[in-house]
Amino acid sequence: MDDKNNPILKRGLQDPSYTFFDKDVLTRFAESFYKTTGIPTSLHTFVRGTVELQAIHVGSSIQCSICSYLRQECFYGFRRACFENNRLKFAECQKTGKPIIYRCHMDLCEAIIPLKQFGDERSVIYLGRVDPNPASEEGFQRFIKRAVATEPLILKNSNAETLRKLYYAMPRMSEEKFADATALAISYAELINFDNGSPVRYVPHTYMDSVRQYVRANLHMPLNREIVADYIGISAGYLSHIVSKEIGCSFSEYVTKEKMEFAKELLSSTSLSVNTVAIRCGYDNPKYFYTLFKKHTGMTAGDYRKHKSLEG
Repeated sequence: MDDKNNPILKRGLQDPSYTFFDKDVLTRFAESFYKTTGIPTSLHTFVRGTVELQAIHVGSSIQCSICSYLRQECFYGFRRACFENNRLKFAECQKTGKPIIYRCHMDLCEAIIPLKQFGDERSVIYLGRVDPNPASEEGFQRFIKRAVATEPLILKNSNAETLRKLYYAMPRMSEEKFADATALAISYAELINFDNGSPVRYVPHTYMDSVRQYVRANLHMPLNREIVADYIGISAGYLSHIVSKEIGCSFSEYVTKEKMEFAKELLSSTSLSVNTVAIRCGYDNPKYFYTLFKKHTGMTAGDYRKHKSLEG
């Protein structure tokens, strides 16, 4: 099945009342809003409130978000607490159909702004995470105490100075200013929701877009084509076909390449041990990771880190 025969995309082409958000327009909005307010901004489309079809993220990378950092650290208790908080708030937003501003389980300001709903799909704008309090050592200790309450291993297995640096780099503003900024995003949502009187939504332009986004969001997990295909809603055979067509390699080769790029990023930007980097990239067997890394880069992980250090 080609993308042109995708029933969702086909319906959008045939029915002028069933149109799509333009990805470039939404990306420009997210980038402009983040640049203007300093608030990390993302847009999501969910199916049945649980499965994420599509997302745009601006300002929430592992380098600039302490929460993203902790979720990527394989601290599963923290990750579960974070996702459960988001799940409950998304459900509340879906039930009321109205924007909500709230404090997350880490006492940070967040907001969810609903966009149009299509059957069991709903798109939303998500704002946050913003600390409403000034940065201080006391505030840092409170933050760590809350995080450790969800996952005790954070205290033992994290770098305190890295966490402190990320804490002080968090975006900050008062609750009042956060509410004012959220009002601007709400106005934007209202504008695109009713533009030309037609309902709109944001969906993947191609299945490969969804494959890329799912893989890159789950590099810390073991991945196989059955898991990804089931998530996207296509057969494992068709997944292999589109990856081969778009990327020119097998699905497993594509995943390995993405994991090796992530490993290179971690080796060059953190002081994590090579074994920890292997775990972060979804490999329980460090020796297997060492073999793959050398095969893909021509050098050991340790040599690669030394090489990047000399370059810097």
